[in-house]
Parts: sequence; C-alpha cells; structure tokens
Amino acid sequence: MTRPLIVDSSVALKWFLKEIDADKADDILRAERDLFAPDFLLAEVANGLRRQQRNAVISAESVNEAVAGLAGVFTELLPTGVLILDALLISQQLDYSIYDCLFLAASRMRDAQFVTADTAFVSKVSGTQDASRVIALADWK
Repeated sequence: MTRPLIVDSSVALKWFLKEIDADKADDILRAERDLFAPDFLLAEVANGLRRQQRNAVISAESVNEAVAGLAGVFTELLPTGVLILDALLISQQLDYSIYDCLFLAASRMRDAQFVTADTAFVSKVSGTQDASRVIALADWK
C-alpha cells in the first residue's frame, strides 16, 4: 500500500492560490493517496484565504467555496487534542512552533510522509530522527 501523506496549511493554500509550487501541490491531490492533517488546518487555511481576499487576490465566493470543500479532500482530519502532547515534545526538542509540530506529530501517528512548503521547518528537522518523514513541497515528485 502507498504511504499516506500529511500536508500542512502551506501546501493546502496552494490548492487555491497561484503560488510557487502550486502545480506540485495539485499533484498531491492527484496522487491517489490517503491525505491526513490535524483538524486545525481548516482554520489556518480559511484564515490564509481570508487574508488573501482582503488583499484582493481571491474573491469572497472563491474563499467560501474553497473552505466549504476543504474537509472533503482529506481521508481524515485528526483531532488536535490527540496530537498536542507529542507536538509539544517535538516543539521543545526543535524549538519550533507548536502549530508546525502538530503536523509532524500527525505524521508520526499515521506513519505518513509529511509534505510542507515551509523550508525553514524542513531545515529544522534535518538531521533528526524525523528527517526521513518530512519532504519539502519543492522536492515532491
């Protein structure tokens, strides 16, 4: 069976915005793999899209449509509550944001590859036990 994927908000936003590597983010949608994310991804993506709406990059109608359909893209949205303690430990070890570490905790929980456009996080994880779990979107094939 093909390994499932965790995607973070930086990848999910590219499904709706014309950004660098949006084509690679779209490839993930076509990859026919189970997709997982912490449930708070919905709020992060909605916030990011709303910010772009305020900047006249995307219409209110497009934001509403994107947010309404986003949950359906995922096989499962994992409750933040079951990930938080592992994410806290990861955050303490890496000295990095809890929000980003929740995605790595989800990756551990589902034994999934974690794809992110956050190159700073990829660098932070490099050389750790989780390095093989995390791949930069730019390197997605």
